[in-house]
Amino acid sequence: MSFVQPKKTLHDMNIAEGMTVVDFDAGAGYYTMALAEKVGSHGKVFAIDTRGDLLTRIANEAKILHHKNVEVMRGDIESPNGSGLLNESVDRVVIANTLFVCDYPERAVKESIRILKNKGKIAVIDWLDSFNHFGPHPDCIIPKEHIIAWFAKDGMALEKEFDAGEYHYGLVFKFKD
Repeated sequence: MSFVQPKKTLHDMNIAEGMTVVDFDAGAGYYTMALAEKVGSHGKVFAIDTRGDLLTRIANEAKILHHKNVEVMRGDIESPNGSGLLNESVDRVVIANTLFVCDYPERAVKESIRILKNKGKIAVIDWLDSFNHFGPHPDCIIPKEHIIAWFAKDGMALEKEFDAGEYHYGLVFKFKD
């Protein structure tokens, strides 16, 4: 299995052409580029990160790949309204390899929920373990049960778990019915 599987994750989220999606803490942009392909020219992808150098890299790659539907935004997903997006403005949120590095991961969960439309979904991909320090320090690993509880506390239900590769778990959340 590959280390990251953006296209498989997108399949598990039922992302369709024309959707508005966001890649929280976009990093190298692996998910951003896959999202851009999936939503097509009528969709929109917001790549949010605190690091300007990575956002510049994403913007350059999007230009090379002719993804005019990608918008990079500097934002802090751990602050209230820190993403810079409006309430209930996106169809999907991807939070990949991010919560384990957050100082306040519950705040990032709240921010993802704030921007999500009523019928939207959020995918969380994070580390299963440290894997002898191949992954993050053992103290940084967040058990999926914690993440499920954080989302549940804020009105979200676990829709499904999915295979996110050998080193990660994948969770999809939606609003409780």
